[in-house]
Amino acid sequence: QTAMQLRLGTLAQELHDRARTDTLTGLGNRLALVEEINRLLDAGSARSVVHAFYVDVDDFKTVNDTLGHETGDRLLRCTAERLVATAGDATYRIGGDEFVALTSGLSRTEANAVAQSIVDVAVHTVEVDGMDVSARLSVGVAHAEAGTGATCSGDELLQMADLALNRAKELGRCRANSYDEGLQERADRRLAVQQG
Repeated sequence: QTAMQLRLGTLAQELHDRARTDTLTGLGNRLALVEEINRLLDAGSARSVVHAFYVDVDDFKTVNDTLGHETGDRLLRCTAERLVATAGDATYRIGGDEFVALTSGLSRTEANAVAQSIVDVAVHTVEVDGMDVSARLSVGVAHAEAGTGATCSGDELLQMADLALNRAKELGRCRANSYDEGLQERADRRLAVQQG
């Protein structure tokens, strides 16, 4: 009976881990990201800040269309390794060619420097199947107060980082952009026009 309970406990842990792991890259997935971002926002001290880096591979569809999906998958694995090396282990693949990295305990200036480092390291091509493949990245970064002074929820922080990423792409890609309130106002105006 004890052996059975241990086995069931092990299986439960395996299922828990699998449900939170991206099978292609081995990174955490969207579910793991949401849990971690909420943990960081809830557990932080009153003055700590959580930074979210929303990362997208520039022209990834072109890689898939011209070189094939296997090459695209290898590029995603390489991108995952680069992101972990640059931004840390709290890096997640949330779907397609989109990743999110989280940090805390940095100043906003330091976090913006990390975002620029992500862009800089990705300027260099990667070798996939003997070919040099472009692996350039665009990054949107957003910041939120944690703990009792939390200024937003995890979903809101991700939405702000996504808006910053969209702006980085609009400005020409292969760059980092920080969130500001004007981005939300632009998104609201765009939605109003579409609804009209």
